[in-house]
Amino acid sequence: MRSETDVSRRRFLALGGAAVAAGAVAPWIDPLEALGATSWPQAKLTARDAVRVRPSQFMPTAQFRAWNTALDKLGPANQKGLRATAAPAHEGYIDDLAADLERAGIDRSFFSGLHMQRWTTATWSLDVVDGPGAGPVRTAAYINYSGQTPADGVTAPLALVEDGTTPAPGSLAGKIAVFDVPTSPVTYGTFTALAYPGRLFDPSGALDPNATYNRPYLAIGPLITLLDALAAAGAVGAVGVLDYPANGADGSYFPYDGIIRSVPGVYVDRATGAPLKDRARAGVTARLALPAQVKRVKTRNLIGFVNFGSSDELVCLHCHSDGSNAIEDNGPQALVAATQYLSRLPRNALPRTVMILLTTGHFAGGNGSQDFCRTFKNDLVKRTNAAITIEHLGLKQWEELPSGQMGPTGQWEAGAVFAPGSKALVDDSFTALRRGRPVPASVLKPLNPDANGTADAAAWPGEGQYLYALGHIADANFITGPTYLLNWGITTKDKCDHAQVRRQAMAFTQEILRLARTPRRRLTTYTL
Repeated sequence: MRSETDVSRRRFLALGGAAVAAGAVAPWIDPLEALGATSWPQAKLTARDAVRVRPSQFMPTAQFRAWNTALDKLGPANQKGLRATAAPAHEGYIDDLAADLERAGIDRSFFSGLHMQRWTTATWSLDVVDGPGAGPVRTAAYINYSGQTPADGVTAPLALVEDGTTPAPGSLAGKIAVFDVPTSPVTYGTFTALAYPGRLFDPSGALDPNATYNRPYLAIGPLITLLDALAAAGAVGAVGVLDYPANGADGSYFPYDGIIRSVPGVYVDRATGAPLKDRARAGVTARLALPAQVKRVKTRNLIGFVNFGSSDELVCLHCHSDGSNAIEDNGPQALVAATQYLSRLPRNALPRTVMILLTTGHFAGGNGSQDFCRTFKNDLVKRTNAAITIEHLGLKQWEELPSGQMGPTGQWEAGAVFAPGSKALVDDSFTALRRGRPVPASVLKPLNPDANGTADAAAWPGEGQYLYALGHIADANFITGPTYLLNWGITTKDKCDHAQVRRQAMAFTQEILRLARTPRRRLTTYTL
């Protein structure tokens, strides 16, 4: 493993170190300070601090804010915040996390590598080439994993696929299909109905079970079905119209199952899509360019341990390292903070070691978590009594406002912990939700308790479902789903309350302390 200094220097240079070296500011500045790092708590903790987290010795709010600011700056120049699986920005971030864990006092860590086909693009465009209004068309994003064109694109007539229809095989041969991206709004009551009895936390009465929960990515399954149908129909390109204003559609990054398809495509927002659908009805000609590249690359899981007791049994703190923006996922920051607290506890304070698991490939069909479950099936997986997967902490709700633009509602984004029916795990998770006040949240049953852990048979919408469905680990997966979750190119620090991130991180650290003391049979017996 590279030293903290080596990895931090790379981060330092990426965020302005070159200007420092050129003498623009002081001739030398600590790399961690250049990153906005704060002073981390250093007091030696006691056995009592292993029973209840001591707030004064947990990572300060300023550090969570600094991490968010740094992540907003990562990614390609025109796709800020995006850490696409196995892309340079993502792999560099994995190194950063290894350095952060080392600074946090991790006892031992290592990388576990796997190979994959990486689909990436730096440029894309759509132009109408004949008729009234000929010229460039504003795009919101490319359709991820959607195929590729030559550098100069493909030129073909537009053809409208009417909403709710499926094109017949061969019916779109040589055409660029224009279609409405499927939507699948539900009510909040759909989720609260899944809650374990008595495990709904809503102290301010913010959750209206009849209110609509609509997100651009809810209908990924129907979207994938439609994209596959476009290929069978012979389309040479695709334009998906998202039913959102530009600041809700821009940077949309889905589907993310890692399956590379044959029809290259882009997204446009609602206002752009309306006249484009009229042009498609008229059969005008357009040019779509998406010169994506596909390359076989290596990516890595990061696994570490904070050693306690003499037992071979483990409990796990888990999240993924790739992401579409700085809050998808900000779970790694909570894991570093938890590690920095746990590493200062006495080594006899807990009976079981805590494993820190940062998986790759959430945006490649969960390939990192799946690889972890296969590679360590007879060792780490078998030894793990329970896991907490932490995703998307401290988020504010943004919806489409009467102005027609996306903006803050003044409410928290509701959260949920998905967990199998282990009473001990459900109870401890509910306690963590209440400690992380005041966000409304509930502990929910798996959507599909018989899932096999593949992307098309998920137990629930979170990275922890692989640990549960493939590894048969009792996993509690905290997750929120704001409208902007899968959008790159957006600033997220205004959408995140970092004091709330800290509160929730402390609450889940408290939960892992509890799970480390709970007998395995209580965690793996499902009676609820």
